[in-house]
Amino acid sequence: LESWAFEVEENAEHQSIDAIVGWTKPPYVIEMNNSGFELELVAAVFAQAGITVQYSYVPHGRLSDLLKQGKADIALTLSPKLRAENLNLSLPYIHYQNAVISLKSSNISLEKIEDIVEHSVVAFQNATKVLGEEYHAAVARNLRYMEVPLQSRQVELLVHKRADIAVMDVNIFNYLSRHLTGSSFMNQVNIDYFFSSTPYHLGCLSTAICELFNQQLLRFLATPAYKQLVEKYEFIQRKVTNE
Repeated sequence: LESWAFEVEENAEHQSIDAIVGWTKPPYVIEMNNSGFELELVAAVFAQAGITVQYSYVPHGRLSDLLKQGKADIALTLSPKLRAENLNLSLPYIHYQNAVISLKSSNISLEKIEDIVEHSVVAFQNATKVLGEEYHAAVARNLRYMEVPLQSRQVELLVHKRADIAVMDVNIFNYLSRHLTGSSFMNQVNIDYFFSSTPYHLGCLSTAICELFNQQLLRFLATPAYKQLVEKYEFIQRKVTNE
């Protein structure tokens, strides 16, 4: 929308963008006060251009369709692999990283993903559908494998030694374990990165919005404010590039 881009340039201080995002997933998205690493990152990127972001929360599976229908200007946490076809996508602005997490005190040594067949494993819901065929084949032979809808339950089972291994996003584990135990728990676990990280993009109603976001994203990643955001959430993330 050229008119939208022109209006931003001429009257940026009065601009706002309507964003849709999936429901709460701390530390990425915390619906209660529009906070979380991901929400604060996107808001800070647009703030550099004098634009405020207004968040609305919807089921993650509806993000692409609602954006295509023009119900918002942008949608967060979209992947080209997950129903984001024919949408304007920004550069990847965040990477989620699933991992195999075990307690150091359990002395579990894993050389390959197949080795988890020997241990009790608690994973997030639908993990077998998203973590690849190799993972699916490994857990299919594990009689002590289960998936749970609440990721806080994964953390509880691992911390209290009711499961040998938790398979989940490393930053979600970091956040939830810190809240469960009262302090950082990361020095008490081993993390095996058998899975590739998943880059996520902003979906934009217009190419102009995506282009503006891309420019401001690269600028923001070089600022002290980005480093402060990483430190605030004790965030573990691979460097974002324009891949």
